[in-house]
Amino acid sequence: LHGGIGAGLEWQLGSQGTLFPVSRIPQAGQTAVSLPVTAASAGGLAVIGARVSAGRLYDAGMDRRADMVALLGSVAADRLGITGVGDSPVVYIGGAPFTVTGIVNRAPLDPGVLAGVIVPDLAAVAVAGSRAAADNRQILVRTAPGAAQLTGRQGPYAIDPLHPGQVAAEIPVDPARLRESVSASL
Repeated sequence: LHGGIGAGLEWQLGSQGTLFPVSRIPQAGQTAVSLPVTAASAGGLAVIGARVSAGRLYDAGMDRRADMVALLGSVAADRLGITGVGDSPVVYIGGAPFTVTGIVNRAPLDPGVLAGVIVPDLAAVAVAGSRAAADNRQILVRTAPGAAQLTGRQGPYAIDPLHPGQVAAEIPVDPARLRESVSASL
């Protein structure tokens, strides 16, 4: 779409507030920490502005291959006692092993991911099953200044041209209307 700078998928696994047992040893439930798990494509990580303090973000290739890799938010890494990724630490999410590739310390458009684990969208099936891994998907789009309104109106048609009404788009407030509203209030 005209004005789009980047796009990707991101969503919470399970229903809102669902926590998954995450441990550093294979026996599920043994010294497990309950953490939220977010699935995100490599593009989704870029849109939310994810940055790492150690290691690296997973890339589109890892995402396409459904590699069993994960990113830990900085808060989750502290809770699990993981300070770096030099030894290629492994965490078990509900018994499924994931190699930690990085520790995310910044995600300005979704700071909630710092408290949990982030996995590639195709690897989410190992955590939540095929049906649950597909629920609540969100397409995030970063736009050029002034293009959000147009992108938000055209997006549902680009995603599903035959049924655009089945795609919900959350469009930020038009800056011109916001300015008028504030001026009127003052």
